[in-house]
Amino acid sequence: GPNVLLGLLIDSLVTFVYDDSTHLLTHSVNAIPMVITLPGSFQDELGCEDDWVPDCPFTVLLDSNLDGIYQFMARDLPRGNYEVKVAFDGSWDLNYGANGVRDGENIPFNVPRSGMIVRFIYIASLHTLTVIATRPS
Repeated sequence: GPNVLLGLLIDSLVTFVYDDSTHLLTHSVNAIPMVITLPGSFQDELGCEDDWVPDCPFTVLLDSNLDGIYQFMARDLPRGNYEVKVAFDGSWDLNYGANGVRDGENIPFNVPRSGMIVRFIYIASLHTLTVIATRPS
C-alpha cells in the first residue's frame, strides 16, 4: 500500500503500531493516550514475556478510523477462562476494569474452544471493554 504521510508542527517522538492480523496501522499522533493495551492472564499465549504486562506490544488496541472505538483481535488463545484490563501508556497508572471503573476489577472472559477469534472492543468514552469469542468463518 501507499506510504503513511504524517506532518508534524514540532519535533516529536512518534510511535507506530502495526497489527499483522488486521493489517491496521496507527500512530501516537492520533492516540491520546499514546498506547492502550490489554494486560491479562492470556498475554503469554500471544507472545508477551509474561501475563499482566501493561507494556507488551502484542496486545495493543487500535482505533483505525479514529471514532473512539479501539479493537484488538486474537486468534491463538487456547480454550479456557481468562481475565483482562485496559491499561494506558504501558503502565498501571491509568487502567480500567469491569464496568468501566478506574482501577476496577478484572474483566473475565471465556474461550470455549481453541482456534476461536477473540475480539476485544474498547469504547473510550465509556471506558468499557467487551470481549467476544466467535468461530472463524
